[in-house]
Amino acid sequence: MRYADLAGTQILVHFVFAVKDYEPLILSEVEGPFYQYLAELIEKRGHHLIVANGMQDHIHILLGLKPTENVSELVKVVKRASTIWMRNRFESLETFSWEPGYAAISCSRRSMHQVVSYIRNQKAHHSVKTFQEECDLFLNYLRH
Repeated sequence: MRYADLAGTQILVHFVFAVKDYEPLILSEVEGPFYQYLAELIEKRGHHLIVANGMQDHIHILLGLKPTENVSELVKVVKRASTIWMRNRFESLETFSWEPGYAAISCSRRSMHQVVSYIRNQKAHHSVKTFQEECDLFLNYLRH
C-alpha cells in the first residue's frame, strides 16, 4: 500500500473548558439539550464527536478533529456559539459565558476507550475530586 492510498486522518483531541468564574450553571435541565446542541455543532463543522459530558462548572469533549480546522479556531467557534445558544435558550443563563482558556490534549487510539470512560463518568469522578484538583493533577502530569 502506498502512502497516497491511505484515506483520511485520525486526530483525536480531548477538550476541557470551564464556565466563567467556575459558576455551576450547567444544571441537569440544561445538560441534555446542551450536549445535543454541541454534538450538532461539532458534526456540522465536519468533526466527529465521540463523547461530551461534564459537570455544572466545566465540560469535556472528545472528538475526531477534521485536519483542515485548527484547534484554537474550533474552540473559539464552539465557545462563541454555545454561549449564544445558552443565553437564548435559558432565561436564567442570560449572562452565561466561558472562562477564556481551555485544555486540548491529543489522545491515542489505544487510550481512547479509557478517555471515553473518564468523560462519561465525570459525576462519579468529581464526587471525589473538585475541578481545581483535577486541573492541578493534570498540570502536574504534563510537567513530568
